[in-house]
Amino acid sequence: MAHLKKLIIDGYRSVDHAELMLPDDAPLVLIGENNAGKSNIVRAIDLLCGEMWPSSHAPEDNEFHKRDRNRTIEIKAEFSEALGRFEEISWHYDSDVDPELEFRGVDAHGQVRWVKGEKRGELIAVTINADRRLSYQLGYSSKYTMLSKLMHRFHKAMLQNDTVREALQKLVFWRTRLHFRGL
Repeated sequence: MAHLKKLIIDGYRSVDHAELMLPDDAPLVLIGENNAGKSNIVRAIDLLCGEMWPSSHAPEDNEFHKRDRNRTIEIKAEFSEALGRFEEISWHYDSDVDPELEFRGVDAHGQVRWVKGEKRGELIAVTINADRRLSYQLGYSSKYTMLSKLMHRFHKAMLQNDTVREALQKLVFWRTRLHFRGL
């Protein structure tokens, strides 16, 4: 399974430039004073791997470092092994070029390619925002809660396993048949 190994952020929110090496077998813990940029690092990961499709996100003034809209923003993620066909993905915004906004991947041969929907699904990350509403995240009140996302991925993984899928289909058949007979 691919893991995020390196994150590079340039010109995003309070982060002028940062390169973070992420641990392989341990969670990443960001510690620092208020307004040190911890949440902005999480937002950068969320922009690349979160709910929203990155190429549809036009940055607002507060997303430019020092609110300078002439700045280029780039967020790049490198993985421990190829993610599908990509070894890295990046989101890039530059108002001086056309197109201003690009979301792209780089394969093992250094070829820049567009990231398609099915490949993006492999790199979805779940972030729990600073509001820390764990009760919300552990419920089904939205398809965007952590539990809803987990159950969706679990369901998808089960259906991809032929043996499990056939067993579930038999269970549904027999249960329906028993219910129909009034048992």
